[in-house]
Order: sequence, then structure tokens, then C-alpha cells
Amino acid sequence: SVSRTTQIMAASDDNILEGIGNLLAEGWNECKPWSEFIAEFKPPSNLDECVRTNFMYYRGNYCVVTLAFVFFALCIHPPSLLAFIFSALGIFALLSAKIEQSPGNVISPSQKLVGSIPVAILVMVSAGATFWILYGSLIGLLISLMHMVFRSRTLKSRWNTILEEFKR
Repeated sequence: SVSRTTQIMAASDDNILEGIGNLLAEGWNECKPWSEFIAEFKPPSNLDECVRTNFMYYRGNYCVVTLAFVFFALCIHPPSLLAFIFSALGIFALLSAKIEQSPGNVISPSQKLVGSIPVAILVMVSAGATFWILYGSLIGLLISLMHMVFRSRTLKSRWNTILEEFKR
């Protein structure tokens, strides 16, 4: 029973890593040049097509914009920034430590995450960091949405959207 649970947890660890790898392979880690990102804005002629095309083409840039606003929001409230840093360091330390439930039975990374994330959330809630993280995320997502709507589509982005449609 314990070995079966260990096998299931190891499989879920592989699935998590595989999922992250798939996200990165889909282009979430690729930023387009910032000069191109802010080049030209005008009212959309076809809202749905404009949003879809820009989202597919600039999705890496949108992640950076949103994370930058979250970081900026945390910097506005230093206790939140400290709580976030301590939570991240605590999770990293716990994940890198080798902890045994019993001799020879090591706790898997997913079990460590299940135990450490609620503690990290509690630390961030008590410091008020969740409000600032949500605030920064909301502002970043709103700015990204405005960019998706008003950024005129380029021939390159249209071609990229066509290729993405054929991949699926």
C-alpha cells in the first residue's frame, strides 16, 4: 500500500514536470521584441480575431507584464514582499531537503508542496500579501487585455495564429 502510494506520487511529480514542460513548449516562455510589442495601437476591426491573434503571439510578453505588476504591487507594501520572499524561500528549502517519514521512505516533492503551500498562503495572508498579489495580477491582466484589444495585428502574428490552429 505504501509502495503503491509512493508510485502514484512519483507519477504525479512526473505529470507536474511534464505539464510545465508542455507550457514552456507552447511558447509561454518566449517574449517577442518589446519594440514590436508596443509598436502600433488602433481600434480593432474584429475584436474576437484581434484578441485571439495577439494572445497567441504575445503570450510570453503578457506573462512578463503581469508578473512585473505583481512584483511592483509587492514592492509598494514591503511586509508583503518580505512575506512572499520568506514563503518562496521556505518552499524552496523544503523541496530541496531530504525528509524521511520512516527509514528508507522519503517524502516526495508533491507531498512537500501539499504541506508547504498552505503554510506559505497563511504567512502571506497574515502579512496582507494576497491582496497585493491579486491587485498586481488584476492590473497586469487588465493592461494585457487592453493590449490584446488595441494592438493592431501584424502579418507575422496572423501567420503564427494560423500555424497554431493547424497544430491542434
